[in-house]
Amino acid sequence: MRTFLIIISFLVSSNILFSQELNIGGIIGTASRIYDFKTIAIGGTVEYRPAKSILSLNSDPTLWFNKEGQILTVPVYLKFIIGNKLRFCPAFGGFVRSNANYGLTAGLGIEFKVKERLLIYVKSDYCKEFWKADAPDHFGNSYEYTDSGSSYFISLGIKTNILKSRSEN
Repeated sequence: MRTFLIIISFLVSSNILFSQELNIGGIIGTASRIYDFKTIAIGGTVEYRPAKSILSLNSDPTLWFNKEGQILTVPVYLKFIIGNKLRFCPAFGGFVRSNANYGLTAGLGIEFKVKERLLIYVKSDYCKEFWKADAPDHFGNSYEYTDSGSSYFISLGIKTNILKSRSEN
């Protein structure tokens, strides 16, 4: 009986898995690190989308290189998908950085389906970033406060669907 339940569970979970899309790929871009367009970013992209859904869950972990060093940025966001071969994709979510900064992001991507399972895309994101800073007070001490700034991220990427969705059958 236990073996039968394991086999049924495996069949059901594999059927659910193959009715989804899992896109993985690479991304390269440039960003204004608050006010300076001297940041290059390289990373990966992961997109999970239920079959025929207009929403997907995404993450684009990237390593940012600038004069201050390297910063790992890990965003998680929801993306709306409008279209099929040519897709317009507004997105919103949040991110954390390895330098302890965090924030919110919103953007727009344009994706083009080159082949059945291969997409190229360009996207632009606006990021509202927050970090802790110290300010001196009038008595020689200091206090911590949260400062903020804005940055923009423009990128080009490629991704492939590693799971075949039912819509492709």
